[in-house]
Amino acid sequence: MEVWDVVVLGDGPAGLAAAANAAKEGANVLLITPESLGRRDPRMSDGLAAAIDESTNRGHREDTIRTGAFLSDQDIVASVTSSAVREADLLERRGVIFRRDLRGLPHVRRLPGHGQPRVVGSGDADARELQQVLEEQCMRHGVVLRSDQVPLKLVHTGQRVQGLVVADLTGGRVLGLQSKAVILADTGASDVATSGRGGHGLSLALDAGLPLRNMEFLASTPLGVRDTDMTLPLGLLADGAQVCEADGTPIELGPDLTSAVDAVRTAKEAVIDLRNLGEARPWYDATFRLIAQRLG
Repeated sequence: MEVWDVVVLGDGPAGLAAAANAAKEGANVLLITPESLGRRDPRMSDGLAAAIDESTNRGHREDTIRTGAFLSDQDIVASVTSSAVREADLLERRGVIFRRDLRGLPHVRRLPGHGQPRVVGSGDADARELQQVLEEQCMRHGVVLRSDQVPLKLVHTGQRVQGLVVADLTGGRVLGLQSKAVILADTGASDVATSGRGGHGLSLALDAGLPLRNMEFLASTPLGVRDTDMTLPLGLLADGAQVCEADGTPIELGPDLTSAVDAVRTAKEAVIDLRNLGEARPWYDATFRLIAQRLG
């Protein structure tokens, strides 16, 4: 039996940030993940939406609610969009390298679902940049990180959480983790539906009798590579890439992500033309190398 103040499940951006913030406030924090540490989430490769060039976050908030088909919790949307600029600034001060424009400000792009250019990023290095900086914050504040820890049960009495039971695959044992708080920040319903991986936090919560929310939100992208698990960064579309039919006829992707996904699905044979990236091309060097390695 081990005793901790806080146990965090998941080493994505949410889990790492939660663990670092809790440790910064003086908590004794353990972060666990069922897989290897540092495994980057491909959904982190599309940047961070923040209303940097707008006087208020109203447009960002309304676009988010509309893109979510008015099913999103509007209080949460308001909170997240109002803090986005502050979070982007904090990430940059901690070491994330964002592309910059001629004014020296973070370069904003317009991606599907946004009415204005408001997505900042690092080309195809967003996942690496975020993972590295957030892991550094965890190490700085003394968070203990462990991989290959499969959660088996959420221990609770009534409405009070008392800890977790995990299978420690590295040591070949079942381990009890007593804690004052457990933060479930691993993958969600979308990963269970698409890859069959993850969803441990959802399973723990459901077994404990807690209601699950937002199960209808499944992530999708128009830039998935057929017959592989590869996805290309959406930022390519904002930097000059064109999705078209095999004969070169442009495909109209529409104003939001759902429309773009539907347009690609109904196309005869959708391809992406990456010849017109211009000065943005160096920001996607890793993508071009990955395509060459895996697809020839």
